[in-house]
Amino acid sequence: MSLFFRTLRSGSSGNAQLLYSHGCALLIDLGLPVRTALRETLADLRQKGVKPIAALITHEHGDHFAPGPLRAMSGLEIPVYAPQKAINFAVEQLRMGFWSGRPDFRPIDVGESWERPFTLGPFTIRPIEVTHNPDGSCFAYHITVAGRDRELTAVIATDLCHPRSLPAHLVDADLIYLECNHDPHLLKLRPNAGSHFHLENSRCADLLATARAASARPPQHTFLGHLSERRNSPTIALDTIRSVFTSRSVPLDFPLIPAPRHHPSLTVEILSSPH
Repeated sequence: MSLFFRTLRSGSSGNAQLLYSHGCALLIDLGLPVRTALRETLADLRQKGVKPIAALITHEHGDHFAPGPLRAMSGLEIPVYAPQKAINFAVEQLRMGFWSGRPDFRPIDVGESWERPFTLGPFTIRPIEVTHNPDGSCFAYHITVAGRDRELTAVIATDLCHPRSLPAHLVDADLIYLECNHDPHLLKLRPNAGSHFHLENSRCADLLATARAASARPPQHTFLGHLSERRNSPTIALDTIRSVFTSRSVPLDFPLIPAPRHHPSLTVEILSSPH
């Protein structure tokens, strides 16, 4: 059985990813700027015979956790797993009337649930805390699912300035979605205080190179996420990663896909026996 992945939006204007296998789908983040984008995604899943079973939220920022998709989750009775601070924020917005609906919130970082794996349908999910904005909690997700010959692993990590325990989870991952936000030289030309809470190109490259050097096999697909529109470009990000891999004599033997900013990516398939 394969694992399928696509990005729906990527960047400060909105972030969401889709992962599905065994007829079940997970949405990672609900930062879609318009409800029609989510409707189209859900309609496409129905056509494929795939059922959305949960949404996983990384943190409370509006480009990852928007009211329109949250209302849709409420109407479809799909549970939303999120850090407690994100849930508190949403509950306050609902109380004040800025948002609507009655979402089924499930905290991922309360008591014994902190960074503990849990199972949803065919997926085993482990939240991994990363450092992003100092005012809140942010999590990456390590997700596994049974394949035909072995377990398949996806790691989704966006919005971070320090990876904390993330690097170990990138080793031997079959799919990696990792933030590659900005180029330091462009940041100097176009200053933005918020960029310092995001992963710059060379640090993304270093994480990928370190993981590849420690892995028995390359990832089948790697997406570069949350590229800044004014302080990065796909060409700059790719050139930086290639340079770091070359300087460290690490083989760059896997595809790198910059996630599109305003529209979905192509769907990629992750196989347990790719060759």
